[in-house]
Amino acid sequence: MQSFWSNEDDFQGFLLKNYRRNFLRNIYPKVTKIAGVNLTPDIDVLGIDFNNKWIAGYEFKVLNKKTKDANYSQIYSGIGQALLCLNYGVDYAYLVLGIPKTSNIDVYFQKIKSVCNLIEFIAKSTNHFDRFKIWTFDEKNSLRGDFEMKTQIPIDELSRNNILSMKFTWTKGKHFLTKYSISQIN
Repeated sequence: MQSFWSNEDDFQGFLLKNYRRNFLRNIYPKVTKIAGVNLTPDIDVLGIDFNNKWIAGYEFKVLNKKTKDANYSQIYSGIGQALLCLNYGVDYAYLVLGIPKTSNIDVYFQKIKSVCNLIEFIAKSTNHFDRFKIWTFDEKNSLRGDFEMKTQIPIDELSRNNILSMKFTWTKGKHFLTKYSISQIN
């Protein structure tokens, strides 16, 4: 099964170049540190709207494995990595999935919906989970699914303030923007 996007960087580059309006105004790919503290995992793309003081973390995954089960592990890994963005002080975390055109997208939607329902059920027990969404794009260049959960998660204000003060490292991201000819500011 050949995918249009050969890897996550190609997928990220494609979306940031062709769907820039869907992301916050200022983007910083490959953020590895906030205020000198290493991020594990890193943030694939940090989006900031300085006027409204909104921060989003975007995690990208390409589903191009030979079996559905392998792709599900990518989905679960992506969910975990996107959720960790919330620990870094972002207001919103997004998992952005690239789905090959040769796939039955409805099967993935069912699985994603089922996982979202489970996470939402767990989160409602703690009343803190409204800032996480999953977006899916297909190779026909369209946003196909927008899944969200509606419970609240407290924000790490210190990390959030460090991000808004530009105290983060995204050195690898500068090369990424150049490679894919993407403007940092929309």
